[in-house]
Amino acid sequence: IANSSRPGRITAKTFKMYDHYPYDNLMFLPNKRCETTKLIKIPRSKFDRIKYHYIVPRYDHFCGWTYNTYGEENYRWFLMFLAQHVTMCFYG
Repeated sequence: IANSSRPGRITAKTFKMYDHYPYDNLMFLPNKRCETTKLIKIPRSKFDRIKYHYIVPRYDHFCGWTYNTYGEENYRWFLMFLAQHVTMCFYG
């Protein structure tokens, strides 16, 4: 599940759904647009250039082990993936 789940996608329609983090006025400025998609960038978002080629809300990282980007909608699956592997290491 960790390598096949989607991280979320910011579009003009889904902007309101993901815009719930405060702007810090340092890295994330209100009304700043993404240079690639020309959409307004919300705090903690980033354009994913590796796999999905769109803005990912609450972007965390791209994992080379699972070849997937992790963001707001699939971060819990990544944490479960890590917990499973830690459990297997202690069991083995």
